[in-house]
Amino acid sequence: MRIGRFIGFLAMGLFLIIGCGNNQSDTTGGSILVEVSDASSTTNPFYTWFNPSDNSNGTAEKLTVARTSDLNKVVWGIVSNQPPQESITSPWKQGDVSANVSTISTDEVNLQSGVTYRITVTKADNTSGFVEYKVP
Repeated sequence: MRIGRFIGFLAMGLFLIIGCGNNQSDTTGGSILVEVSDASSTTNPFYTWFNPSDNSNGTAEKLTVARTSDLNKVVWGIVSNQPPQESITSPWKQGDVSANVSTISTDEVNLQSGVTYRITVTKADNTSGFVEYKVP
């Protein structure tokens, strides 16, 4: 009985940790947990991610941002220079580029107020996750 309560307590704590914070997400999906933090800037937020299935840290091969009105068009994105190397590390700031990544698109380096975006994180093994974020 104590083990059941303990597991329930841990699950509730994880729910509260994930559910709290400065996250403007509306929808999430996939096996990677993705979160948006707009603590420093709403048009250039930070993205964080974690793979709970294997406790892997926040590294990724690809990070893309698309407007939910046209998910087929990436408006900003980066990919590791040498796939399947996961050289994109969590947290990552919208618009930033480093020597270890190449840009996929730079159409919207700064997100637009009032627009909802889907941020997708993809790992080298093709597992992915996304979050939708409406810029205030």
